[in-house]
Amino acid sequence: MPFLEQALGASLCNFDKDGGEVLGAVKDYFVSPAFKKNAPIADLGNP
Repeated sequence: MPFLEQALGASLCNFDKDGGEVLGAVKDYFVSPAFKKNAPIADLGNP
């Protein structure tokens, strides 16, 4: 992921999981302290 961090100019967390496929990693991420502390916020704009 160094190329992506460099392109974005930001540090990224890696939550991949060997043998867990996408859903295994996603489930672990949603219950992690990292998600609870830094959950993304939807910006729906001003209607």
